[in-house]
Amino acid sequence: MELPPLVRVQVSLPVVERSSRLADHTGLVLGLVELGLADLPGVVPQIAEVPVAPGLRDADTRRSSRWLVDLRVAGSKPLGLEGRVCSESGLCTDLDATGGTVADPTPAVSEVLRQIGDAIERRPSDEAVASWARVGSKDPYAVLLAGRSAAVVYGLREPPPPEKVGDRVADPVARAFYLDPGMPLAGWMVGRTTEDPDHAIVAFRRASLSRPESLVLEADLGTAQRYPRLSQPLWADLQRRAPFDRRFLVQIARNHLELGSPRDASYVLDTLGPGAGSFPSVARLRVAIAEATGNVDDETLLQRWREADPSDPEPVRRLVRKRVRLTQYAEARDLVPDLASRGAADEAQQIDLALLNALGRQAEAAKLADTRGLPELAAALRARPAESDTTLPRRLPRLTASVPAPAPDPKRR
Repeated sequence: MELPPLVRVQVSLPVVERSSRLADHTGLVLGLVELGLADLPGVVPQIAEVPVAPGLRDADTRRSSRWLVDLRVAGSKPLGLEGRVCSESGLCTDLDATGGTVADPTPAVSEVLRQIGDAIERRPSDEAVASWARVGSKDPYAVLLAGRSAAVVYGLREPPPPEKVGDRVADPVARAFYLDPGMPLAGWMVGRTTEDPDHAIVAFRRASLSRPESLVLEADLGTAQRYPRLSQPLWADLQRRAPFDRRFLVQIARNHLELGSPRDASYVLDTLGPGAGSFPSVARLRVAIAEATGNVDDETLLQRWREADPSDPEPVRRLVRKRVRLTQYAEARDLVPDLASRGAADEAQQIDLALLNALGRQAEAAKLADTRGLPELAAALRARPAESDTTLPRRLPRLTASVPAPAPDPKRR
């Protein structure tokens, strides 16, 4: 069967006084809205330009439908939410909900989520709807701090100085999680922003345990785990709970590959359909699967990866390496400008210098060495006669692969 397409929902930031109490309340609402939108099947929510949750980053939304949401707090006793949701074609539906308070906005948030779900034609499970009614903490101050942490993450509040990031007193994100580690929103904000991988695992685990209905929190925890054997139960559970949800299939396939099952990985990717090969994450993983089955440097897969992601230098680097191995130095050099355009200009110059030397074009190689500040190498190249056999020079830069090998799992023997 054909899987339902993904839906991207972009939520804009309302205009509020920066670092105000209203910014904290708005951060709380937006955090609950983002978490709730992720409960809708196939929906990838994003608040402004803040990166999407880690568990959704492999969900390619370039071919998905896109909806824009404007939402603002319009009253506090009771809490009011107003705005609209619009399709790319400009078809809009008004959003209007009232209920709850700034300490517990879940009644209004739940209604807004229902209205957005109706507009984009995505229905949540009954379990997800029930979770929308829980703010996640009985402590009003902990709720306020969770909203403040979300306001920092979303850019509604000034972040702490760099030296204070992670400080339980000065950093609202760290303080909110410390005050009530059982509040899902507080753990979600910490897990998405901390640079400590172990702390991210702890934060996502607490958030997922407190809100077990959430698919995205389980996916975030699976993404944060260092070892595939530890993340495997999480991806298996997601595959069982949401077998037709495109958002998680690439990571599920990657986990199969990391555990030594490339055929299972390929089967999962096959369910995405023939057009999925143009997605960067899929194209990259297809190459890794081919390598795991002994099909090294498949030209078709490498070219597909190159076309799928114009910013990634790795597929071009691999194509260069393949041509060098076949002593096709001129063909390898044709790829150098593309490598440079993908953010690897210095590496491209090094390769170009070596290839010019391999082609017996020492004068051009010497000139390039001069531009790189290598006068001794330039002099040595000028002193050498042109080589007619185009033998590979000893100093050709090593072209390494960066598709990650399966992570070591100490529990797997």
